[in-house]
Formats: sequence, structure tokens, C-alpha cells
Amino acid sequence: MDDKENIWVVEHDPEITAVLRSALQATGHTVRVVPDSGSALSQIREEIPTLAIVDLHLPGLSGKDLLAAWRAQNIQIPAIAIARQGEQEDIIQAFRLGAADYLAWPMREAEVVSAVERVLGQHSVQRERDSLLQKMQRTNQALQQQVRDLQTLTALGKAVVSTADQKDLLEKIVEGAVFVSQANRGWFMLYNAHQKNLLLAAQHGLPKALLRNLHRPWNDGISRKAFQRGKPLHLFGKDLASNQVLASLGQSVLAMPVSIKGDAAGVLVTVRQSKQPFSKHEQAMLSAVADYASIALVNVRMMHVLQERAQRLEHLAESVRLNEQIKAEILENVSMILREPLTSALGYAEMLAEEQLGALNTEQSQAVIVIRQKLQVTSQVAEHLTVLSEQEKLVNQGEATLQSVVQQVLNRLQRVAQQQGIGFVIGYHQRTDVLQFNPAHLERVVESMLVYALHIAPRGAQMTISTLADKDGRTLLRIRSKATELTTRQVQRLVNADTEGLLKNQTRFTGVSISLSLAKQIAALYGAALSITNNDKEITFALKFAE
Repeated sequence: MDDKENIWVVEHDPEITAVLRSALQATGHTVRVVPDSGSALSQIREEIPTLAIVDLHLPGLSGKDLLAAWRAQNIQIPAIAIARQGEQEDIIQAFRLGAADYLAWPMREAEVVSAVERVLGQHSVQRERDSLLQKMQRTNQALQQQVRDLQTLTALGKAVVSTADQKDLLEKIVEGAVFVSQANRGWFMLYNAHQKNLLLAAQHGLPKALLRNLHRPWNDGISRKAFQRGKPLHLFGKDLASNQVLASLGQSVLAMPVSIKGDAAGVLVTVRQSKQPFSKHEQAMLSAVADYASIALVNVRMMHVLQERAQRLEHLAESVRLNEQIKAEILENVSMILREPLTSALGYAEMLAEEQLGALNTEQSQAVIVIRQKLQVTSQVAEHLTVLSEQEKLVNQGEATLQSVVQQVLNRLQRVAQQQGIGFVIGYHQRTDVLQFNPAHLERVVESMLVYALHIAPRGAQMTISTLADKDGRTLLRIRSKATELTTRQVQRLVNADTEGLLKNQTRFTGVSISLSLAKQIAALYGAALSITNNDKEITFALKFAE
């Protein structure tokens, strides 16, 4: 937070102004006194303050009218209202008009400083949150484009496997190349080893005047150079001025050689009409399409390889989607958990600030204890947010040891369990199988099982966690917990993994996790099965892995 915030004091009373100025200047803030609402409305066009302290009972146009005018003009300024003792109706109306806090006159300088720093802190957090949200939206847009590119590559892989006609296959490859490189037109030049020339084998978006060259030798001004070099050739802007053919088609050209086992086989070309050069990502995507063209020319011998690549690309696209859904559900869960503790904490803080309880007595002490407990919950939730940063560290790892993943999740939830008096009875079998399961995804699945098990367990319960091998030799993770007083419908929802909103009404914090339904989807992606069963008021969560 800036130590010298620009604060407006919209006040006509010299006594109140003196108290506010003294308190704010003593803490390093810049103070500007505005005597009435009319001046505040006119001066707002020249300067936007960081915060405004507005008396609700200004002469002429009242402070409430000023807040309403700012709101109507969509002027977003954090505001603190000044009211007299007993004016609860005016205070409520000020909050409805957008005030973030209020001060009751007469007031002490310490109260002024506390209210100002609290509102400025909340405003700073809001700005940071908005900035992070914008960054997340840009990141999501980039990820969505990458997913679309991967889906295009997947479709091309399937076409290579399923399309026997070379002409149709090359046309699909050119269309895919134009899409993933975000170009306007493209073509494929196929090398004719007998005549030792390049033929226009397929195209997308070429003018009609050039279509006469289809299936004939054609000098496009770039393919032969890229073919001879055996490396991509990227021309844009002034570099195209000397080439009439390319200059008439666009202002950015990318030619990607296609080779089979090191021997040149053709050239894939895309053209963009704008001056914007092709990015490294677009070049990489075009290179991937060129690889598909190479595989297509090999035809039957490479069909098996193409099928495996298509499956990997599909898996990668699904993994990207799941990662985003994981983050979205965790953030939604965190927001839900934070709302109640913060609201309670702020309520008690306001009671203390207004001196409604007088000197510290037993009730006030209990209020302070509640505030501390609620803020501790908030701190624990914040600690769980670090789980999101660990996602990137593990995303490229393809193997996981079940015992190590379970232990990591237990370490993270240990303090939560201790606060509820819940103990763990742990039994690991001696096998330390390495699972073909992304560690980041496996942590999310195990964490979801434990969080919901903690949620339904009564205080002081013993929870059994074990890893074992079933009769078929498949690795199994089992979590058993006694259930609290759940309704029949709640038990049925839990068994069906229909857990959306199930943690919403809890009065204690049991951790942050994804839903069990999403956990089941992730498990299925790796050939595992997540199930929940109910037997004599004991709920069993079981995760059975693929062989």
C-alpha cells in the first residue's frame, strides 16, 4: 500500500476537519479538504482520490446525494461515511450507496486511522484480485487456443489413419496448417523425385488465377529455397517486396520443409495477409503439421505410430482441460470457505471499533477469541492455495508412488485433523508400486477423498487409511471413516459422488479440494476407479488403480 495516499475530506465542519486532517497527515497521507458536494462533483473531473471521507449531512447537496451521484456516474472511489451517534438509518443507506465503512462523530484519531487503513487495505486487495483475474483470463484464452490447436492436430492424426486418398489427406493437412498458424491461405508442394521438381499438390485459399497450377510444377518463390536448405524459411514485410507472387498473396510467409527419414519430400507453406510475423508457437504448430504430412506420405507403414500420437494429443488436451477445471473448483471452494469467517471477523471488529461493548469484559474476550479463530481458518485456507503453485512443478512428471502422494496430502491436512481431534490409523503394504498416474492429478484425487472423509467424521474419531493389493493384484487405496449425523439423502449423494455444495453448510474447516465427481473423472482418465460405499454408518472411500 502507498504510504502517501491522496485522501479527500468532504466536510464543512472545521472541528471534524481538524480531527481528520491531524490523524491522516500524522500517518503520512495527503489530505485535500473539499467543503461541499458541489465542489466534490466538479473537482472529480480533474482528480480521482484514492479514498474519500464524506459527511452525510453536508449543507445543500448531502453526502448521501454525493455518493449516489458518484455511483450513477460509475465513479469507483472507496468511501467512508461520517454520521452522528444513533443515525443507523443514514449509515445503512450510505452502505447501500457504496460506502465501505463509517465513522461516528465524535471520534478519536485512532479510529480514523484504523478505518482508513482498513478500507485502503480492502481496496488494495480488490485491485490485486482484479489484476489476477485479468491475468487468469488472458492465460485461459491462450490455453483455449492451445487446446483448439491440439484438437486440430488430433483431428489430423485421425485423418491420416482413416483417409487412404492422398489428395484428400493433403487438403486436410493444408487446412489444419492454415488454422493452427492463424494464416489466411496455404499450400503443399510435393517433391517429384523422377522429374526433380515441386508440384502444387494441395491448397487452401489461393486465388482462382493460381488454381491452374494445381498438380503442376509451380515456382512460388519460397518453396524451392526452403526445400534446398532443409530448414524453415520465414519472410515478412519488406523481405517480400522483391517477390511478386508472394507479395500479391500476403505480407508474412512461412515455409516448412517436410522430410521422410531425413530425405526432403515437400514443403508446407502458409501465408498471412497482415504484417504480423508468425510467432514461435505458430511455427512450432506448423512444424507439427509438417510432421503429420511426413507421416501421411509414409502411409501404411506409419499408421500405428500415427494412432499413438493422436491418442497422446487427445490425452494432453483432456489433461489441459482437467487442470483448468481443478483450479476453477478449488478457487470456487476457497471463495465459499472464506466468505463466512471473514464476515464474522469483520462483524466483531466493528463492534469493538464502535465501543458497543465498553471496557473489555467476558463477552468482549469471547468476541476476540472468535475473531482469532476465524482468522486462523482464513490463514489455513490461504496455505492451501499454495497447492495450486505445486501443480506446475509436477505437471510434466508421469509417474507417482502412492505412499509418497498419500503422505504429502496427510501432512497438508494434519493440522486440520488435529483441531477436530481426529486421528489417523495408517497401514501401508510393503509394495511401493510406481503408478502411471500424473502426481499432480493423483494428489488432487487423494486430497478430495480425505477432505470429504474429514468432513463427515465426528470429532475425536479414528480414521483408517490403508494401501493394499486386492485379489486381482491391483493396488488399492482405502479410507474408512465413521459418519456424522447425515441424512439419508446426504449419504446417497455422497455415495453417488454428487457432492456439489455438500461442504457449503459446514461450521468447521476441513480443507480445500475438488469435488468427488471431478476426482472420479481424473481417476478414470488413468484407468483407475473411485468408489464410495456406506455400511453401518461407516463410509469407505476406495481408489483402485489399473493393472
